[in-house]
Amino acid sequence: MNLGLQSPLELGTLLLCLMTYAFTLKAVFRGAGPVHSLLVRIGTLTWIAGVLFFARAGFFASGEAPFGLPIPPLAFAIGPTAIGLLLIATLPSVGRWAWGLSPIVLTLLQSFRIGVEAILHVLVSRGELPPALTVGGTNYDILVGLAAPIVAFAAVRLRQSEEGARKGERLIEAFQWVGIAILGVTIVTGVLSVPGPLQRFNFDIPARAFLAFPYVLVPAFFAPLALCLHVLALRSIRARR
Repeated sequence: MNLGLQSPLELGTLLLCLMTYAFTLKAVFRGAGPVHSLLVRIGTLTWIAGVLFFARAGFFASGEAPFGLPIPPLAFAIGPTAIGLLLIATLPSVGRWAWGLSPIVLTLLQSFRIGVEAILHVLVSRGELPPALTVGGTNYDILVGLAAPIVAFAAVRLRQSEEGARKGERLIEAFQWVGIAILGVTIVTGVLSVPGPLQRFNFDIPARAFLAFPYVLVPAFFAPLALCLHVLALRSIRARR
């Protein structure tokens, strides 16, 4: 695939994706076997490359789904992640695996949202996204990213006593629920601002950037990953109780 990067922002988006991907795999699959870890790496990298390929080819921006299906093309990028999230949230085996994960590390990983919000801010300034998708509108995701290291550090400090550890656990759990609520508002606003049959908001400045290379990674990778980390952290906390 010829990336044909046209701006530093495109390069920065791809680098943020790769860095976030690498750190997440290291934290989430550090205890997994080499075969399992390799399969996950191959599968996720193939999927990310496929999404970028179709975005570069203009598939998502075309507004036409294959075989005349009455669904927006972007659904083909978001659908697999939605299925994966459903499995992560419901499978009992995931709960047993989540017991070995650190809710504090999963919380710290949410810091990547600071970089995502910086990308969105630039796209809004260019007129490629509506202002509603920044902190000046209804997107307060950057606050979650900024709070993540603070909450993680506070939880570590509280672990010095048994009672403090319980307080730290409750703090981490509350952070996940607040983060999910904020992310939910952002996702709904974003999806309903993308040009297509589902658009309900921001018709003057639609979220066209989410259909283009490489910014399709925001709805197809970054947002689902943030939700996945929240869900895994909650399952990890509950598995320990």
